[in-house]
Amino acid sequence: MYKPTNQVKHLQKVMTHINIISVVCRLFNDRLDSDIFGSISQAEIENHDASKFSKVEIKGYVKQFFTDDKNSPEWQSALMHHYKNNAHHWQYWLDGFEQPYTEQQCKPLDMPSDQILIMVSDWIAAGLQYQGSADISGWLNDNLLTGKIILSDETSDMVSDIILAVGFRNSENGFYLFDDSFVSNVKMASKAIAWL
Repeated sequence: MYKPTNQVKHLQKVMTHINIISVVCRLFNDRLDSDIFGSISQAEIENHDASKFSKVEIKGYVKQFFTDDKNSPEWQSALMHHYKNNAHHWQYWLDGFEQPYTEQQCKPLDMPSDQILIMVSDWIAAGLQYQGSADISGWLNDNLLTGKIILSDETSDMVSDIILAVGFRNSENGFYLFDDSFVSNVKMASKAIAWL
């Protein structure tokens, strides 16, 4: 019986993520007012996370997720390579973000609107793929509200506006899912892709 190698398993995870992110991006384009938020181009959707097919990232991701060797130098190199080659990651927009680094010492730059849309799409797609739910309110509370994610004021405002526009709300207790229609559409469309 065929047993896939760790590299093949990694590439399968990447392809699943790319399929889910394409659904989320298209739903963002359909749901959000492009005059306010902009939109995500077809080229951006098709090239999402292309660097994960590079040798440095395959080696690092496989070592991190398919072996017991966690936080290896290969993983650190892969992660840094990924952030430096994908503008939808907030780390890409930290002035002075080099290894070794302290994120708190870096100045956040404003992100372009299409990259902000892709970043939030990426968060939702990752939630669905790895947690089984596009309801990322817990993740938002643990990361966005605690300052683990460093954004400029303008970028932070747009992230909040996007999150609110797709059905989340913010209260004194943090984010919660208010309207699950968008999240339900993401889940249904992603299931349909799995059948293809």
